[in-house]
Amino acid sequence: MNYILPRSIRENLIRKSVYDFETQYLLVSAIEKRIATEIVETIPLWESLFSIGFKNGKNDWEFSQWRDIYLENGWNEVKGLSKLKNDLENHANKRAEFIKNIEGVSYKRSFSDDLEKFWVWNLWLKDRDAFKKRYSLVKKASFNLNCLKLYSSIYLHEAFLIMLGVSPDDIDRKEFCYWMVGSSILPFKKRVMPDKLKTKFEDFKEWNILTQHFRKGSKSNKVRHEEANENFEIIEIDTNEFIKWALDNRIIEKAPG
Repeated sequence: MNYILPRSIRENLIRKSVYDFETQYLLVSAIEKRIATEIVETIPLWESLFSIGFKNGKNDWEFSQWRDIYLENGWNEVKGLSKLKNDLENHANKRAEFIKNIEGVSYKRSFSDDLEKFWVWNLWLKDRDAFKKRYSLVKKASFNLNCLKLYSSIYLHEAFLIMLGVSPDDIDRKEFCYWMVGSSILPFKKRVMPDKLKTKFEDFKEWNILTQHFRKGSKSNKVRHEEANENFEIIEIDTNEFIKWALDNRIIEKAPG
């Protein structure tokens, strides 16, 4: 049996979802741009510092590398003054500040502040690119639901996409899985989040409806997210069970012919 998204509502449903994802992309882009602007205005040596992070391939830099750049550019070092934010264990003993007057403006920079700004900006940059990809995938998705015919079980986040009017058949499923397990990796990232930004699946009412009904699922797998240093549960649900529920609630319908 073939299934499709309901013809009577799918145009409005996908229009809403496209608008929703476009809004998320624009919000994330605005945050990334604002953070980048703040970095340029407050960290005179940002280009040299950030280039180290990218060259390392770790989105990071060592304390000695950071210190050398400030010394090479004639900044004055003030030792033992700054305390690291968020008690970052790996850098707990790296306490130093540099000061310099540039064209009448006095700047003071610390290792922890520079590194945190780089982390936060880099995370939002990745989010911006990821949301742009998700927005594009949603915009181009079809209304066919071949996955319901081909697989005996589907992932809960695939059922979520169906509820949004998006066929998982045309979607990079790993991309949406990463979104589910990878939101809000660092606590201080939340400081700049607007209320309208949907950073995780739980921010969508459709996801909460699904989890209430398919809370246990047929089985679940643990997925490791290395950046977050956490394990996440990925739930699979029986396809026939989902089909029956979705038909009853007019989320899908049988394909003609």
